[in-house]
Amino acid sequence: MAKTVEEKIAAIDAALSFGGFMGSELVRPGSLENKIICGCRTGYRFRLNNLSYRGVWISTLENIRLKMDGEEVPHCDMSIKLRDFACQVDETGNNTDIFWAAKDECWVVVNKVGGLKPGEHTLEIEISKRNDFGHSYGEGSDVEGYRTRALEFQHPEVGKQTLVCMIEEE
Repeated sequence: MAKTVEEKIAAIDAALSFGGFMGSELVRPGSLENKIICGCRTGYRFRLNNLSYRGVWISTLENIRLKMDGEEVPHCDMSIKLRDFACQVDETGNNTDIFWAAKDECWVVVNKVGGLKPGEHTLEIEISKRNDFGHSYGEGSDVEGYRTRALEFQHPEVGKQTLVCMIEEE
């Protein structure tokens, strides 16, 4: 018996439940936690959902903007941690050999003396990601005006999310 449209959509949603870029949550729910070193809170971190069902190259992340409780977090205080690799947010474009596989854990780590106090916190994030496949603007010949129409390769995709997170008592 053939599946209904609703059953097909449910199967796709289940297969992609680990994340995805547009139309899904950028931040893994429940992942916000303080970073503690030698008993001292030195900042906080949260896990990103993968930005594609296939995974992405870290170099395609053009920008990450973060506000915690309405306060903009400077790029110099943010880094990306993926497996044994870490870099400042501003350096992602220089790392063309680092692939974030679909099920890899990727964390945004923020240095902040004292971390976050227990209780509710509002996290606002905006991620700009360049397309990771296809032709770049200006490559090859202009077949039927392709170079002038290929805007998806010239402008990054932008995802935004605002969520209320909880830091538990330690």
